[in-house]
Amino acid sequence: MVTQVRTPAALQGSKRLIEGSIQLLALDLVESTRGRTRINASAKEHLVAEEVAHARDDRLV
Repeated sequence: MVTQVRTPAALQGSKRLIEGSIQLLALDLVESTRGRTRINASAKEHLVAEEVAHARDDRLV
């Protein structure tokens, strides 16, 4: 008869910490190589002439 031995909870916690650190490092590496995109704040949307329905308009429901 062979008994099963589980890893102690302390070792499982450290294993999760290591795996989480590896995932964060991989994510940081991907973001740094790809570069972060910026939003162009000067892009004109031309929404001034558009008519927007009021939130209480029954036709929206």
